[in-house]
Amino acid sequence: MAAYLEQLKGRLPLLDYLRRIHWPPRCVGVSGEVLGMCPFHHETKPSFYVNVRKNLFYCHGCERGGDLIRFVELSQGLSFRQSVAYLQQQIAPAEPHNLLETAAVFYWLQLHRHSKPYSICSNVDSVIPPSSKNWASAMRRAATSIVISPLKATASTGSSTRA
Repeated sequence: MAAYLEQLKGRLPLLDYLRRIHWPPRCVGVSGEVLGMCPFHHETKPSFYVNVRKNLFYCHGCERGGDLIRFVELSQGLSFRQSVAYLQQQIAPAEPHNLLETAAVFYWLQLHRHSKPYSICSNVDSVIPPSSKNWASAMRRAATSIVISPLKATASTGSSTRA
């Protein structure tokens, strides 16, 4: 179990995790230590140290310290086991299906959000339903409806110009 925990902490260094949660380091020491404001309490001077080589943190203000798992316990209010499970989810590679679905939802929301100002996106709601399970075919239908259909209409009216 100890080897697995070390491997888990090695795959996601403490400083990388802190950057993910937008912790702003104030200065970097020469000995591999990073200094910043403590995320656990309000302070006016930085007292939160991260030792990059040892992958540990310590705050001189609230006297809390430890490794990545301990930081997650304190910051998220989780138990040890819950913190390990949380970190496993953070570093687990996204499955391609979930990644594609997440990207499709993101772009659908962007198109939906910006559908009013752009006439090319005026029929997005009817093309891509938010609960569609087959995103590839939904995207294909969207491309056909939004891009190809107007081109067919232009070609059939004979309004295309020839060089």
